[in-house]
Amino acid sequence: MNNYYQILNISRTASCDEIKKLMRQFWKENHPDKYPKKEDLFKERGSMYETLSDYAKRAAYDNELNAYQEEIERQRKEAEEQKRMQENLLRMQKQRLIMQRETDKRRIENNRQVKNAFIGLGVVAGAFVIAGILEEIFSKK
Repeated sequence: MNNYYQILNISRTASCDEIKKLMRQFWKENHPDKYPKKEDLFKERGSMYETLSDYAKRAAYDNELNAYQEEIERQRKEAEEQKRMQENLLRMQKQRLIMQRETDKRRIENNRQVKNAFIGLGVVAGAFVIAGILEEIFSKK
């Protein structure tokens, strides 16, 4: 929706006389008889003047403009909230991955320790077996 106030560079509280004065200046500078290429612009601004110079049309336009701006603001806030939620979700997923990585590191370290313990037990057990064999060999003599 076009914001006539911004396009015409006037305040929303501008009086009909102020708008009329501005439009006369515009018409003087951009009349289609002088500048045929500006005919569409001239008609567009004329339509804006017609809306803003009539109290009933202006009130209806202002209500429509307010509703439009409120909807745009609502959509902006909703988009910001969705962005915040996505950022939070990504942050949580990252934390979960970090925690999983730490858990995996601890599990690997525990497995390494268990493996080393079994190796140690194997060496000790092997030593006992060898000692037993050696004892048998030397005891037969």
